[in-house]
Amino acid sequence: MSLPEAHRRFQGELRGLIDKKVSVRLADGRMYKGRIVGIDINTLSIVLSDVETDQGTKHSKVIVHGSRISEIIIEEEAVFDPREFADFIVQRLQLPSHAIEISDQFGYVIVYHKYKITESGVEGEGPFAQRLYDLLQEYLRVKTKKG
Repeated sequence: MSLPEAHRRFQGELRGLIDKKVSVRLADGRMYKGRIVGIDINTLSIVLSDVETDQGTKHSKVIVHGSRISEIIIEEEAVFDPREFADFIVQRLQLPSHAIEISDQFGYVIVYHKYKITESGVEGEGPFAQRLYDLLQEYLRVKTKKG
């Protein structure tokens, strides 16, 4: 694997942490638990929401500069697999293969260059967007039952 490819994958992994529950160990040993709601790829700084410290103090948001982070521990696994979901909707909706674009790196599926689907929902409007949303909910229910 080339260095630029490894860099792209690393950035994709970081972006994939958005909305995930994590524990963040700081360089001084303190811990924060919360949900990542923002990441600055350049400084590796993060924004956590619904934060609890290892002393039990709660905060609505905490911004941590990347230089202070020792490690980030993911507390929940991703349920949404873009390739698996693309196969799911192609099968259910009988879509042609050219209608689907998949980004493993950023965790989304685009249908007909118009509807973007992530674990968080569907971007787009209209009856077809609603159908995609319904299928996403069905897919996530099935995946959560398996886990």
